[in-house]
Amino acid sequence: MSASERHRSLRNVLAGTLLLVPFLVIVATGLMWVNQLPSTVPTQWSGDQVVSTQPTILLFGITASTALVCGLIGFLTGLTPVAQDDSRFGYLITGLLSGGAAGGWTICAALAVSTQPDSEPVIGGWGLLLLGSFAYGLLPYFVARKPTPIQEVEPHEQMTFAPHESAAFSTIMKAPLFAFIAIIILVVGGASLWIPLVGKEPTLTDILTSALLVVVTAAAASFSRVRVTADKRGLRVSPAAAPFLAKKIELTNISDVRAEIIAPGAWGGWGYRIMPGRSAVVIRAGEGIVLTLNNGKEFALTVDDAASLAALLQGLSSSRP
Repeated sequence: MSASERHRSLRNVLAGTLLLVPFLVIVATGLMWVNQLPSTVPTQWSGDQVVSTQPTILLFGITASTALVCGLIGFLTGLTPVAQDDSRFGYLITGLLSGGAAGGWTICAALAVSTQPDSEPVIGGWGLLLLGSFAYGLLPYFVARKPTPIQEVEPHEQMTFAPHESAAFSTIMKAPLFAFIAIIILVVGGASLWIPLVGKEPTLTDILTSALLVVVTAAAASFSRVRVTADKRGLRVSPAAAPFLAKKIELTNISDVRAEIIAPGAWGGWGYRIMPGRSAVVIRAGEGIVLTLNNGKEFALTVDDAASLAALLQGLSSSRP
């Protein structure tokens, strides 16, 4: 690793470390005020009047779990080398979430502690602290290394095969960001749903909501590892954790294939995308292939060594009887 690459990696580690600070602030203030905090704290105001409160343990659990998960995501992202670095957007989202969680908890808890029992908590200038916490949440984004330039895909010559020859391509694409998103959904969603139900009997709505939470979490986690295979039968793209969701395209249904740089925004975002006349499996920005099918529709896939995969599919398609 060159000195420049080490410097850029250290910047990502520093950005991830900054994301852990909001969690430490929440825990530190919670421990410092544990004997002073009431059972409920104010969480929403209309002018100077409190219009909503939440159980203290619920607010602490939600904000602490949000900040912890976001901090771990950022820290682990900083330690994980990636071929195509587009992780700054993740730092932006997790930074704002963790900073906002710390600011929200600190304001509500501090007002509850500092207000006399016979007085109404007045937010006053405390709202500026929330703005400051969001501003802090921007720091990891600016500290993290800038995205590495994505090189254009160099085309390979089309492979040729004799009548009885064949070849195959197989790789596993890893996208830790999807696993981290699944963890956020599960932890934050689970805490928000089940902490208020401690000591209570869950309703049918609670059970159905929990089931939906599990489904959404599994869907996000399934794209953390995607297996891509190609042979004389065609192309197969399957989430490693959910092979029954595999996308299969037969070789006879492929009209053209090309390797190019895939921009998530041009294909509707990340994950499995479906649009009029187009669909895609996008787990990062960078090189990939675009297939044109016999019906004129297109399918895009982000994959390493896209030029080799495109050349293989072109060769297999041309050699079929």
